[in-house]
Amino acid sequence: MSTDSATPTTLSAVPKLRGNANYIEWREAIEEQLLAHDLLDIVEGTEEEPFGQKGVRKRRAGSVMPTGGTGDPGDAPKALSAVEVKQWKDWSKRESKAQAWLRMTCTEGPKRSIMGMLSAHEMWSHLENTHMVRTIERQGQLLQTLASFRLLSANSKAMTTHMESFLVTLSRYETAGGILPESQQIVLFLNSLPAAMEQWKDTYAALDEYRQTWVELERLWNRKVEDKERYETSKGSHSNGDALATHGGNHGQKGKKTGEKKEKKQRDMSKVKCWTCEKTGHFKRDCPDAEDSSKKDKTDGQANAAVEAEFEAFVGQAVQDATGLDSEWVIDSGATHHLSGDPKVFASRSDLPEPFSFSLAGQGSLTAEQMGEVPLRLPSGHGLSLQDVYFTPSARLNLLSASRLLSRGWTISLAPSGGRISNGKVDVPLEKRKGLWVLTAKSANQPTHGRVLVTTGAESLHAALGHIRGKKLEDAAAQAGLKVADVMRSAEGCSTCAEAKATKQPKAGTSPRGAYAGELVHVDIAGPFQPAKAGEDHFLALVDDWSKISLVVPMGGKTEAYRHLRAFVSIMARLAAPRAVRFVRSDGGGEFGSLEAQAWYRETGIQHQVSPPYTPELNGVVERFMRTAKEMITAMLKGSALPHEYWTHAARHAACIIMKTTKVQGKTAWERLTGREPTLPTSRVFGQSITVAIPRAVRTKGSLTNARGVRGTLAQGIGLGSLLQSSDQ
Repeated sequence: MSTDSATPTTLSAVPKLRGNANYIEWREAIEEQLLAHDLLDIVEGTEEEPFGQKGVRKRRAGSVMPTGGTGDPGDAPKALSAVEVKQWKDWSKRESKAQAWLRMTCTEGPKRSIMGMLSAHEMWSHLENTHMVRTIERQGQLLQTLASFRLLSANSKAMTTHMESFLVTLSRYETAGGILPESQQIVLFLNSLPAAMEQWKDTYAALDEYRQTWVELERLWNRKVEDKERYETSKGSHSNGDALATHGGNHGQKGKKTGEKKEKKQRDMSKVKCWTCEKTGHFKRDCPDAEDSSKKDKTDGQANAAVEAEFEAFVGQAVQDATGLDSEWVIDSGATHHLSGDPKVFASRSDLPEPFSFSLAGQGSLTAEQMGEVPLRLPSGHGLSLQDVYFTPSARLNLLSASRLLSRGWTISLAPSGGRISNGKVDVPLEKRKGLWVLTAKSANQPTHGRVLVTTGAESLHAALGHIRGKKLEDAAAQAGLKVADVMRSAEGCSTCAEAKATKQPKAGTSPRGAYAGELVHVDIAGPFQPAKAGEDHFLALVDDWSKISLVVPMGGKTEAYRHLRAFVSIMARLAAPRAVRFVRSDGGGEFGSLEAQAWYRETGIQHQVSPPYTPELNGVVERFMRTAKEMITAMLKGSALPHEYWTHAARHAACIIMKTTKVQGKTAWERLTGREPTLPTSRVFGQSITVAIPRAVRTKGSLTNARGVRGTLAQGIGLGSLLQSSDQ
């Protein structure tokens, strides 16, 4: 089939361009079709008209065949050869088709805006420029959408749709000019997954660091979706009873009536040999010598022992005393997650998207439909909160996953003299029963309103006094006749304090600093403020880390920030010669991370350092500079009684004063920039009444030679002042 005959079907998949609302959707769809029909290079301008005239176009592209190249001056143009004619006609056909496709996929408004344009590339560029896709606002909206993604249902269809939607939004963010490192893409996607998929996330986190890529994440995700599809298919084709019968080995029982029991065939135990004691008559799981046998099979670990243990050994599990519920937990080396069948130990539970099955080391399985949090009080009085505990009603024991504890920073020590687990601050003793290691704790989940649980006098005192600490708690402990060390230890491990008083860790040490003038440039934007007379409502602050050369640039919005950054870097590059500007440090603002800026960084070899969100201390040089500048601006406007609309003049004045008064190794920033020492004693007060001479070039005969006004801005680099006329006030 020819390309022409396929056009109606092809364009039916492309939505009509209406405006900004669906520009991204339209562009993605039309790009696919243009690429499939070898037209994308034409609309993007990378494939120009062969043998065509360069410069401004006067006729529609592809409408008139060009002449060949000229020979010597005065010679007539040479005609195209047959091969060249065929080459141009092929291009002309594709150019005309590209123009037609762009018009046909636009509604009336966008179509009229491109009707008078003479090439497909002009049309494409015009649509791109007028629909404002590469804006900071658009990037912010899409980044917020990526951060708010949540997978609500863990079935195969929802998982497939979730990944597709995430990738589509990520593509639109990049189309809008945003750049998101692969590591941040992975973090955003993992954060979008529910708690029920913690096991899958752990599988990815367990990969070697070099394998933790987006490609590997997609591979694991697709495999997970395939597993889900197989599970859903088998679940839909069999009833629960049929599935259990098949699992139990009842193949071929299709004619069996519902409720009819199968007669169990008795096995001759006289020929069965135990692997533990090597005697006949019983299986290994029923061996009475299992605990003391030194010949125990090493492949049969504590996971198997845990599920086969006698229930009578743990009758204390549901015994309630005056201070809470005794809760006993078996340390299981084979369990992948914490499990509990006791609903009373849970502080909260939530339904899983689908039942989660755990296979046992022997026969059968456990099924969990809910997951929640289990708060415990350890014998030492410390609190321990178990997260993501699966509720398995058929389980007779509570299981603590050894692998989960190890991944959370706990260490497990098992010895004939006794076992214990520790996280460096808290040591929890373990008791050995029937070959199993058991942790006994108090359940911190009371079946009453409120969750206050007091297990020791030390903890009671700490809680009763509002969870105070330090010297006040020591004095109270001494007054109550309690051991001060016990009370302070209880306060140190208080889980309530950890939840209520947690603060952000202070910055450790200092950030890397510049070693010479121009090596490291700090940049940030302040605002928005009340607009000045010319409409400026932000200012750009630029500071060289080593020399403290700085610049304040008032701006209307943020779009000019990148241009001013390049200009400042050029100044610092001249001062740094023969060395170069190596680093630009900013926050995560999109104006410094756009595609254009990233291309410039790569071209110049500059490394763009981005401080994490909500950590201004990592870009503290420019943050402190902006605070000082804003304080000076406010003070100068207040002292001069000038209205706020003159804040831009005060900002420039403040930047010059800061450079004239900031010294590094005996030289001010002003002297390093201009080569001249500042003359501070001759500095004038901002807003001071002055009289200045009017230059002859601008005055007429008979007019005044002087004018009165107030002093405005120190012109950066030359030390002159601007005059604010009285009529301006």
